[in-house]
Amino acid sequence: MFTYRFIIGDLSDSESDIFEQLKEWDTNSTEEQQKAFCHGIELIPWYVLSVRADVHQFMQQGATVIHYDQETHLSARCFLQLQPDNSTLTWTKPTTVCPANAKAKLSVLSNTAELGKYQFLGNTGLVEGFLDLFSAKAVYMGHSGIDMHTVCVQNKLCNMSLEENGITLLYGLQTTDNKLLHFVAPKYTARMLYDGLLELTKAVRKMRRFPDQRLQWLRRQYVSLYQVKDVVIFYNFKDGNNLM
Repeated sequence: MFTYRFIIGDLSDSESDIFEQLKEWDTNSTEEQQKAFCHGIELIPWYVLSVRADVHQFMQQGATVIHYDQETHLSARCFLQLQPDNSTLTWTKPTTVCPANAKAKLSVLSNTAELGKYQFLGNTGLVEGFLDLFSAKAVYMGHSGIDMHTVCVQNKLCNMSLEENGITLLYGLQTTDNKLLHFVAPKYTARMLYDGLLELTKAVRKMRRFPDQRLQWLRRQYVSLYQVKDVVIFYNFKDGNNLM
């Protein structure tokens, strides 16, 4: 029987296998980043985050996971990654892991961004999608909404438990708007993703309590303008990072 392997962190969670696979991914990491995220702005700034450096690096490198749709009971392997802005979680087909190939698919961000608005930004497709973490409310491990047996049967996996392998994000715009985003991953990968997403959601709540939201509004404005096609910005915003 043919079984799939995860790119980062296999079912055995062997450290040697994990580091070997990380080195394999490093050969692509020096290539051009996705155009939509080359603006150099962190929408969740480093000084707000309390996440460990190794967890943050792991999330930005990305990992192969399984996205599970609770409504349709369908699942699909995908490559999950935190983008350099620290606020956009994307997943793509594993064959489009390479940034040079993935940037075209992620150009959908350019078409959906609305200038200067704190608006939910996301497209939670089964195989490809993205989520603005400013809409995230909570993160769980072992959520009952994941049918682990179905996931294992569909993906020819074994020895996966809900408590150790299931990660769920609760998100929505309003208080009554609550949706669930489910992922299944090997134990090591699941723990790293959970720790990272937990700190990111904490950082979002912290930022919402800031009395002055003008800097965050300015960041959003700049990123939205950057991602809109045929818009030329002559001022290099990186020169003003000391003000951010």
